[in-house]
Amino acid sequence: MRPDLDEGRRQRARARVAAADAGLRTLAALHDRGQLPDDLILRLRTVAEERKRRSEDSLRALKRADAGRPPTASLTEAFSRVRRTMIEAERDELQLWRDTGHLSDASLRLLEDELDHEEGALPPPQLPPS
Repeated sequence: MRPDLDEGRRQRARARVAAADAGLRTLAALHDRGQLPDDLILRLRTVAEERKRRSEDSLRALKRADAGRPPTASLTEAFSRVRRTMIEAERDELQLWRDTGHLSDASLRLLEDELDHEEGALPPPQLPPS
């Protein structure tokens, strides 16, 4: 990968880590004030910590490449690849439900929009070197 592209990826990963940390600090403050139920705090903390872990994983993969070690698929890339495969299977299942009369067209569109949103939030697939 070109150095300027790697620097952009590094910058975005560092910014994601900082943003996740800010969110976690805010969540802790809300928890300390007793403003949210514990189960909600746990779910939100889990989401933010996972986002932070994926960004830290991307940074480790970039450092590995900077050190001249052969690139390996990061956990984030593997996560994205597998999640995209899962989303495809979920879409197929929803189509089957619609085709067999268990799901209306309107409900199918809403559920597909949810999957589109989730898929759109995944990092773009990494292209193989040319």
